[in-house]
Amino acid sequence: MNSNEEKEFNKLNKLNRKKQVEVIRNSISTIVDTEILLVGDIIFYKVGDVTDVDAILIDNYGIEVDESSLTGESKEIKKNLSFNEQNITNGPFIASGCSIKKGSCRGIVVCVGNNTISAQAQQDVENTKLTPLQEKPISQTN
Repeated sequence: MNSNEEKEFNKLNKLNRKKQVEVIRNSISTIVDTEILLVGDIIFYKVGDVTDVDAILIDNYGIEVDESSLTGESKEIKKNLSFNEQNITNGPFIASGCSIKKGSCRGIVVCVGNNTISAQAQQDVENTKLTPLQEKPISQTN
């Protein structure tokens, strides 16, 4: 792929990733691109949304979340407004990178961009050192 094709591909990819969500900002309900969400925005999530920020629930209408992108757990998690020490995953925290499978909710944005849980996890993966076995080149046999 030459550089012009690559630039066009990246441009189209960016457009395809662009999403909009309903938020309350400065006491006004509006639709914004997920790229410009701010800490303190009140965000509305509904079935089918994929979360781009970390948020704390303030209203819950039967929400169930798929957190498999972060935890590997395939079971949907029913979220509650209260924190439960015996089962913290059911608490009011919605992490970035998760998808809403049932219900809807409102939450207050607490982390955006590189400060989100999914961004931190990605950085941890990228900064992981290779094991000695991974560093050793594989000998080729002819």
